[in-house]
Amino acid sequence: MAVTDPDLIRTASAGDAQSYDFARPRSLSDRQIEAAQSTHAAFADGLAVALSDALGESAWVQASSLDDVPVADFQNSRSRPTAFFDLRLGTSGPPMGLDLAPALALFLVERHLGGSDPIREDSRALSNLETAVVEGVWLPLIGTVFAETWGTIPPAPAGFTWNPDDIGQAMPSDRILVTDLEVTVGETSAILSLAYPIDTIRVLLEIVMSHSAASDAQASRSDSVAVDTVPVHLRAELGRTQLSVQEILSLLPGDVIPLDSAIADPIPVWVGDGLHFEARTGVSGKRIALRLLTPPTPPPHHG
Repeated sequence: MAVTDPDLIRTASAGDAQSYDFARPRSLSDRQIEAAQSTHAAFADGLAVALSDALGESAWVQASSLDDVPVADFQNSRSRPTAFFDLRLGTSGPPMGLDLAPALALFLVERHLGGSDPIREDSRALSNLETAVVEGVWLPLIGTVFAETWGTIPPAPAGFTWNPDDIGQAMPSDRILVTDLEVTVGETSAILSLAYPIDTIRVLLEIVMSHSAASDAQASRSDSVAVDTVPVHLRAELGRTQLSVQEILSLLPGDVIPLDSAIADPIPVWVGDGLHFEARTGVSGKRIALRLLTPPTPPPHHG
């Protein structure tokens, strides 16, 4: 008898066999998912700019959420015929797949050949010429934006198929990460999909996350250098006294003005109106100098 009540599963007695965990282990951590989503959003923005420049009119690209699915489910979700390309990051690097909706592939080919028809909903197999145009013109454009976003080398086509069942990047039971990018030109749109074997997405995430960490560290160092090199003025206070206006007006060269501090007293030194420290007066060569007695400290707070 099949047990379907989750409460019965959770309350199995200690003497029973261990309850089966129906939750599928996650392929990626929350941090990895967040990094992948952020990178795909940046990829979509970059691709929109590149397509707009290449087409001579505004294009928009919107990335969907990431789906962790079996390869077989991905294959079954594809339209027939399709324009599916196996890609590799380098000659022997990690594999991935790119699937253009036939209408989008046709639209890009027609634009390159001088056509101006809007994206059509109907699908048909692409000719050898059209396949060559997609592979030779538009995939390098997509690959360049991909490389700029992920911080890797551009992916290169390793094969083309009309049937996604021929995909060679993974076994049907293996899991892949899929994201759809809705490409809109004018008032029409079509889908471009990216499919990554889990090992490939992990490699890419290591690259992009290490670049992000390096950038953060560089920015931190730059900020620190920028702050550390800002010149500030120091003000050493030898002492204070109070004179009347008449006494000041009657001063002559050679007169002595007594201060309120003794020769042995430390001299307060101020950095603007904030940090201050104490020092002892002296000389360094032909210049008056200060020898630090205390480290710089902020002024006391008076609430």
